[in-house]
Amino acid sequence: MIMAWFAMALLVGVQEEMGVPKPGPEHELLKSFEGTWDVVGRFCMEPEKPPAESKGTYVAKMRCGGFWLVGDYKGEMMNTQFEGHGVLGYDTRKKKFVSSWVDSMSTHFGTDEGTYDEKSKSFTFVGEAPNAAGKMEKYRQVWWVKGQDRFDIVFYSIGEGDKETKTGEMEFRRKKEK
Repeated sequence: MIMAWFAMALLVGVQEEMGVPKPGPEHELLKSFEGTWDVVGRFCMEPEKPPAESKGTYVAKMRCGGFWLVGDYKGEMMNTQFEGHGVLGYDTRKKKFVSSWVDSMSTHFGTDEGTYDEKSKSFTFVGEAPNAAGKMEKYRQVWWVKGQDRFDIVFYSIGEGDKETKTGEMEFRRKKEK
């Protein structure tokens, strides 16, 4: 108990000395993703077959003092219920956007890092995740901001020789208030 109080006092002292951080312009960019979104996804499960379509809803809100976009996805994928939970923010020390993802079809805790390109209005994230065979594989995802009420995500696996293969895409449309 004494150690907990000591740690808290130390933390308060550090915060007073350094100043409590405030959200910056990068965090403001993430605010545009707040809201409730209808989602249609298409994923290539087998290269020679047409993509499998999925539908769902994504609900996202800025939390923790405006630093983190926390989103929950619910829908169906491969004819079964699917849910996922993501956290997206900007790490001021790394000078990169960072995210994490967990879902009901994997035991992998996904993390990636990325950048934002003002000219193309897109975020690009790179990470590593298990492929269908369970082998770790690099991936890239690009979030294209298409306006206030639309964004798309395109997914690529990165194989040997850095060869990219498009594995899926998701279209997000802001749900209109009734």
